[in-house]
Amino acid sequence: MFCDWYIELAKARAEREKESEGNRICQQVITYVLNGILKLLHPFMPFITEEIFSSLPHLPGDAESIMISRYPTGRSDLEFPVEAGEMERVLELIRAIRNRRAEMNIAPSRKAAVFIETRYADAFNSATAPLLCPPGRPRPASRWRSPSPAGRVSADTCVQVVTPAATAYLPLSDLVDYERRERA
Repeated sequence: MFCDWYIELAKARAEREKESEGNRICQQVITYVLNGILKLLHPFMPFITEEIFSSLPHLPGDAESIMISRYPTGRSDLEFPVEAGEMERVLELIRAIRNRRAEMNIAPSRKAAVFIETRYADAFNSATAPLLCPPGRPRPASRWRSPSPAGRVSADTCVQVVTPAATAYLPLSDLVDYERRERA
């Protein structure tokens, strides 16, 4: 989860926000979590974890060597169940969209608008839009809360991606190069 999602999402944020306070906090979270992961792995992979740990910035109060660092313990103040649930909804939709594009042999570089229909407006908001459409990838997503896209898109003109939390519509005109297809 850390390497395949958090770092990927943090890179997108770093590209957008460069020198912001949010970006600095994001980097601190990455350092904190990676230090904890290394400490957990240390009994099983001592030489590798020591090497990586020694090259990372150390947290306040951390020892110079992972061998004498305190083993991590759970902290209830760092649990965010509501936010974790919202994030899981977003990640589930991202996975589903990627899977559908792969099934259709659509290159990841091919840009496409994403229209989302959801009853979870808190999860699918302006803060999560860049996650669904990272820089250089699909165009920014449009969102609405009504039960239907109200004429913006239809099942005939879009690919639908359905998850328990949302339905995403990707216009076929953005995904399929009709001119190239006619020439073939």
